[in-house]
Amino acid sequence: MEQYLAGLTLRTSERLEGENGRRWVPVERPLTPADVLAVSDLGDTVVIVAADGRKHVIAKATAPPDDPDAGGGQGGDNPGPAEERAPEQTAADPAGGKKTGGKAK
Repeated sequence: MEQYLAGLTLRTSERLEGENGRRWVPVERPLTPADVLAVSDLGDTVVIVAADGRKHVIAKATAPPDDPDAGGGQGGDNPGPAEERAPEQTAADPAGGKKTGGKAK
């Protein structure tokens, strides 16, 4: 599981004591195995639930983004998640899923 934690972060806060009392300051740090609440192996992906409540879905086949020669990660000709989910324009939906405003006639 530790190989899937590379690059993931945990958002938390630290208490600071000052002249006006205490206050909490947001902190983001690398995710450690102690921060993991649940792990689910779904075959080609691993789902990790962190202590801050965020759910991370990681593909097993991808390499960490800091290794450009491994063939995975964020580089190359592969489209990113936003490009994969972009709506396509069709004859049935000429606006491509976007609202055009105005009333339908």
